[in-house]
Amino acid sequence: MSLEALHADVAVDPNAIEKNLAELWRSSKQVADDALTRAALWNVVAHTSNSELHTKASETLGRASAAVPQRTIVVRADAAARPEIQAWISAN
Repeated sequence: MSLEALHADVAVDPNAIEKNLAELWRSSKQVADDALTRAALWNVVAHTSNSELHTKASETLGRASAAVPQRTIVVRADAAARPEIQAWISAN
């Protein structure tokens, strides 16, 4: 896996998020020359209602993570959509 792939969103089964995150971190150690830290000072949940706000929240929190390590969950809930859960993970 390349460093660019580590920053891309990866679709995952919502029931396997922790397993997929562990795999993502393991693979990032293989391509990075420096040691990686998984510490998080903040746990952040952002609730959005459409794709534009979801993208903006993801980008803003991604930039903030450079200064404050964080675990971030960005939720996009569309009341008009059919009920379903989809999940993506990324490491920044």
